[in-house]
Amino acid sequence: MIKLYSFVGDTVLDPFMGTGTTLKAAINLGRNSIGFEVSSDYMKLAEAKVAEALNKSALEKTALFD
Repeated sequence: MIKLYSFVGDTVLDPFMGTGTTLKAAINLGRNSIGFEVSSDYMKLAEAKVAEALNKSALEKTALFD
């Protein structure tokens, strides 16, 4: 859905973020993302998932320029 309805560099909104799967997919596809979550338990899981995706993305960009 992200790839179909957005372009690289667009911002994806997930108003019910849960564990952050949509945000992770958006990062992996080169989109910006914003998510909202009311549960602190889910928020912790989402933070870990997003951090992992951001680290992977940064490593891939670094590898391209080495």
